[in-house]
Amino acid sequence: AFSFFLSIPAILGAAVLKVPHIFAGEGEPQVPVMHLILSFVTAFGVGLAALGMLLWLARSQKLSWFAPYCWAAGVVAISMS
Repeated sequence: AFSFFLSIPAILGAAVLKVPHIFAGEGEPQVPVMHLILSFVTAFGVGLAALGMLLWLARSQKLSWFAPYCWAAGVVAISMS
């Protein structure tokens, strides 16, 4: 959870730099505001759910269930490099 909170300043900084470019131009913004709101809410919800699941796994001492995902993610990362 701590790393999640550490990412907030970086995300907000990126938003401050990118939001003016999204709304730049004439007339309608390049990205509809509703899409931005929906993507924010979705990312926030999925992030909280993932953190909740990881905390549940750690607290219930079932972190071994997380191992196959780590192996698969590692194989994918190595194969893509």
